[in-house]
Amino acid sequence: MLHSLARIRWFPYLFLILVAVEAQAAPKLKVHLDRVLQPDYLGVNQVYHGFAFMPEGTARGMTDADRQREFDRVAEMHLNIARTWFRPDWTSGSSIANPPDWNAPKMQAFYKWLAAMQERHVDVAIQSGWWFTRDTYLGLEAPDPARDLDRFPRWVSDSIHEIVEKRGFRNVKYLILFTEPTSYETGIVPKGETQWSYYVKMVHAIDRQLRADGRRSLVKLIGPNNSYGGKHLQEAAAELNDVLDIYSGHDYNKRDYDDWFAMCHAMAATVAATGKPFWLDELGKQDEMYRLGGDYGNYQAQIVAASINAGLQTSLQWLLFDQLYVAPIERGDGRDGFHLGVHRWGACKWPHDSIDAPTTCYPQWGAVRLLSKYLGGRNGTRTYATENSGVLKVSATSPGGHGLSVLVINTSGQPQRFSIAVKGGKAPGPLHRYLYDPAKPLDPAPVVDFPARVKDTLPARGFAIYSTLEP
Repeated sequence: MLHSLARIRWFPYLFLILVAVEAQAAPKLKVHLDRVLQPDYLGVNQVYHGFAFMPEGTARGMTDADRQREFDRVAEMHLNIARTWFRPDWTSGSSIANPPDWNAPKMQAFYKWLAAMQERHVDVAIQSGWWFTRDTYLGLEAPDPARDLDRFPRWVSDSIHEIVEKRGFRNVKYLILFTEPTSYETGIVPKGETQWSYYVKMVHAIDRQLRADGRRSLVKLIGPNNSYGGKHLQEAAAELNDVLDIYSGHDYNKRDYDDWFAMCHAMAATVAATGKPFWLDELGKQDEMYRLGGDYGNYQAQIVAASINAGLQTSLQWLLFDQLYVAPIERGDGRDGFHLGVHRWGACKWPHDSIDAPTTCYPQWGAVRLLSKYLGGRNGTRTYATENSGVLKVSATSPGGHGLSVLVINTSGQPQRFSIAVKGGKAPGPLHRYLYDPAKPLDPAPVVDFPARVKDTLPARGFAIYSTLEP
C-alpha cells in the first residue's frame, strides 16, 4: 500500500520530467509570416561564367553534349541569376584602343550562352570589365583619365546596346561595376587619385554615358563588390548612392552561421539608410579539400540562411561549376583552386579536366540544387523573420509570393529533433520535405509529405527544405 501511494505521489512529477525532456529534445522553431524581411527576394544564385562556347574550351574538348549536360543542370536547379565574367578584350582584342568588333568570336560564343540562359529563364549579371583599373586602359601603358573616363564608359554603354537592345537579351538585367575593384590593385592608379576616388569617377562616368544614350533603365548598377566584409561600403553609400541601384560585398572563410550572419547584417546595416537592396555577391570557403566533401553542402546552407535572415536580396556562390577560364588565365595553375586553367570551385566538374569522373558532380551539388530550386526567388518572393534554436538554424521564403519554403539546418554532429511553428498567419500545406544528408549527398531522399505543422528529425549535419513547391 505504501509503495502504491508512493507511485501515485510521484506520477505527476514523472510526467512533468518526461514533458521537460521531450521539450528539450525537440525544440520549436518559429516562422513569422507577419514579419517580412525582404519583399523582393531573388533566390539562391551563382557566379557562373558564360564560357561554355568559348574557343579555349572547344580547343580542350568541350562538345555540344557537354554543354547540354551543363544547361540541363541549370534548368534542373531553377537558377534565377548567373553572374558572369565580361571584359573588353572580347570585343577589342589586345587593346581597348582597337575598334570594338561586336561579332568577334568570343562575342559570338557569349551570345550563344546568353541565349541558352534566356531559354531557361535565367537572368544575367554581367561585369563592366573585370579588373579595375587595368581593364579601363586595356593594352595601353598607363591610364589617362581625360581619355579613359570617356572611352571606357562608351564601351560599357555600347555593350548594353549590342547585347540587350540589338540582340534582344533582355535577361541581362544587372551590371556589376568591376570585381573587387578597390579590394586590391590590379593596374595603375592615375596621378592625383586614390583607387577609391578614381573608381567613384569611373562609376559616375558609366552612369552618365548610359543615361546620355537612353540605356540606363535597361540595367541595375551594382557595387562596390569588394571583399573584406564589404570594403568601402560606407563610402559608397555617401558618394555613389545617386548611381548605385544595389549595394554588394562579400568575404570568405567565416566559421559558421553566426559569423556569416554577423557579417551579412553588418554590411546591410552600413547601407540600410539608403533603402536599397544588398547582395552577398560571392561566398564560399577557400579550402579545396573541404569543398570535396558532403559537409560543404551544410556549410553553404548555413550561409544562405544567414543571408536570408539578415534581410539580403540574394546570395551568389562562387562558383556554380568548375570552369575552364578564358585568356589571360586559361592556363592559370597552382593557387586558389586553379588547375591548368580550370577553376575547381564548383558543384560539378569540368568535363575535360584531368580528374576522376569529370562529367560528374561533387557532393555539394545535392545541396546547391535543393537550395536553388525550393527556396524560390524573383516574381514577388518574400523572406520572413524566423527564430533559431541552438544548433538548429531556420529561414523561410514564399516562392513566387505564395506558399511557403522553410529551410532547417542541423549544424551539429548528432541527429536533431524539432518542430516548426508558423506564427502571424495561416500555415499553408501540405509541405513536402526535400532532404540533404551529407552521408549520402547525391542520393535523393524520398520526398516526405507533412501537414502544415512539421515535426521531424534531421541527420547529423543535414538540412531539409519543407516547401509547398511540388517535386
